Amino acid sequence: MNVRKEITSTTLFGIILIIIFALLLGIILGQFVKPLPEIFIKTETITKTETIEKIVREITTIPIPFIITTKTTIVTTLNPTSTIIISNQPTITTIATLSIRTQTLFKENNVYIPSWNYLHSGPYYLKAGQTITVKWDADGTVLVYILNDNDWANRFLEGTPTSYRAYNSGISGTLSYTLKYDEPIYIQIIPFAWASAKLYVLEGTLSW
Repeated sequence: MNVRKEITSTTLFGIILIIIFALLLGIILGQFVKPLPEIFIKTETITKTETIEKIVREITTIPIPFIITTKTTIVTTLNPTSTIIISNQPTITTIATLSIRTQTLFKENNVYIPSWNYLHSGPYYLKAGQTITVKWDADGTVLVYILNDNDWANRFLEGTPTSYRAYNSGISGTLSYTLKYDEPIYIQIIPFAWASAKLYVLEGTLSW
């Protein structure tokens, strides 16, 4: 009986020592463990939110038309419930709209050109920066010229041009020329090899 009592007392004393040692170890380790910086995270979040709200207020005062795109970088902290927005920078792109004005100079349908003849239109007194465009559709190949007054005056035997501002040929097509200076402009159309031709569509337009 005495032996059993000694063993029981020794066991109880050892348990008490283990408990005291565990408490001391917990206190010591607690000095080196720091909590997550919750205050810092909240401060950063508030600061960035105020900055973003200021940017949004500035954007809403910008008139249309604009395209606003946003590039955002997000970093997640050790705390899974906290997120800090590092940058939120809007990019503003201006949309430019151009207004183009057009005017019809001439428009003909089913025009017949006999052999050894040509068709012409003009002069049109145009301004620098204006663009003249000729569109045609024929039953055979035709030669289409855009001429200024000097080109017109120097045609060979007052027929075939020896110089021109623009030239194209074909059964159908378009031809355009943008003026560098103010000057009179002529349009001349000659059937290939001076044969006859029929123009189903012939149209001249001016744009600026």
